[in-house]
Amino acid sequence: MSTRGAQDVRRRRARSGAPKPSSGGFSLVEVLVALVVLTAGALTVAASMVVATSANTHAGELSRASALASQKLEEIKAMPADEVDDEAAIRVNARGVPTSGGAYVREVDVVDESEGAPENTKRVTVTVEFSSGAMGQDEATMFTILYVNPG
Repeated sequence: MSTRGAQDVRRRRARSGAPKPSSGGFSLVEVLVALVVLTAGALTVAASMVVATSANTHAGELSRASALASQKLEEIKAMPADEVDDEAAIRVNARGVPTSGGAYVREVDVVDESEGAPENTKRVTVTVEFSSGAMGQDEATMFTILYVNPG
């Protein structure tokens, strides 16, 4: 298009009231909408990170509680079966050492000849309870059946 043709187009637009072509920038409304969308996305990501961190912490605590229950069962299996008896709930630390400030509560329940089990057996159940912040109270429970030699 020639220079003269471009001038004619500009004159016709000016007479018809048509808007001038934009200079390539964004309007204030467009910027505000973009900021709202960006903020909503950032808040969603932040909230999901909080939930993921809480779930990860809970999973770690549950894993430690399961290890403590397993550790106690192994100690019990090493004992003569006729000496195995209930243990009241006690506080233990993450290594299973009894302590007043322990984060875990461990309890051992022994039942002679539990229902449906063969004679001369004991069912030993170890329960380890813990608190996991926002996820609340939870527990890990493991059991084994011991044979008691009658003779």
